[in-house]
Amino acid sequence: MQELENILEEIKDMLEDNKVIELDSDGTLNKCVIDVKLAWSSIKDIIRKHRNDGWIPIGERLPDVGERIIVCNEKGFRCEAMMTEKGKYFRYGLELGELFGQKIVAWRPLPEPYCPESKEPEERKEWKERILRDFMKKGER
Repeated sequence: MQELENILEEIKDMLEDNKVIELDSDGTLNKCVIDVKLAWSSIKDIIRKHRNDGWIPIGERLPDVGERIIVCNEKGFRCEAMMTEKGKYFRYGLELGELFGQKIVAWRPLPEPYCPESKEPEERKEWKERILRDFMKKGER
């Protein structure tokens, strides 16, 4: 049930963000317009994202070049990777090709790093930036 509530909340936010309101000269609402084609497309994307737990089939859409992602092969093996301009996937500088003899079938963005719920949004942003800085420093050694 929680998943359905999340989907509905996301749809509500999307509709709220994409509505166009026209007011009369006295400030009363004249009309509220929503682009139905855009809304329908966005709703389908939201549902698809939740149905596949965020996994995006390779045939549907490719990741941005250089974006850190998680890839999944036909057998369900997953690992972090990055796509190049030539459409090849790399992990730690090594080309994955067919991941362990299996074709890569889907990808998803990396999730946000863990952050304790007690932190406020601004604290979370600072915390994430600090974690990323520390991680990058370790990689330079």
